[in-house]
Amino acid sequence: MRQPFVGLVLAAIIGIVVADYFPAISRPILFIAILGALAGLRWSYGPLVFALVGATFFGLHSARITSTPADALAEIAGGLARPASVTGIVTTEPKIEATGNASFLMRMHQAKIAGQNFETNATVFVRWRGRPNVGDEVALFGTFQPIEPPRNPGEFDMRAYLARRDVKNLFIVRYPENGRILAPGSGFSVLRAAARS
Repeated sequence: MRQPFVGLVLAAIIGIVVADYFPAISRPILFIAILGALAGLRWSYGPLVFALVGATFFGLHSARITSTPADALAEIAGGLARPASVTGIVTTEPKIEATGNASFLMRMHQAKIAGQNFETNATVFVRWRGRPNVGDEVALFGTFQPIEPPRNPGEFDMRAYLARRDVKNLFIVRYPENGRILAPGSGFSVLRAAARS
């Protein structure tokens, strides 16, 4: 029984895994990939096709995970706790913790850090004692903090999980009055209905 796509799938998987550990897009890599593509079009040599598929998925995945809005925000916010004011849209259903904090992901529109205003579409992980819903536009004042790695062996790695979703910062709002809902969500009605079911 022939399975012609198994080799292509394995080449794609290898390209993605290598890009996860060594993401890099540079002119030499692009030049080699273009030469490989031209050679692959000219000669139908099996290993060359597999290498081309692996290189293509490597390039696509590297481009997707490097120089993202979350990386730019992490660079601006730095590795220490930094006070900031942000506005954005709640993109996940808030989970209420035992402490009363709601934790959710928020796609930011604007941020003000150390007196510097900038627009961004980075997503941050937020903890706030407010009660937002999916799709609400919120304005928050709090601190950016790096997401801590797991402290114990076998503990869930929240930092790695969020990094896979392109979330590199934690935004903590200490008091409920340091945030407000600017506009209730309407654009996420299907998502909100699905989250409540």
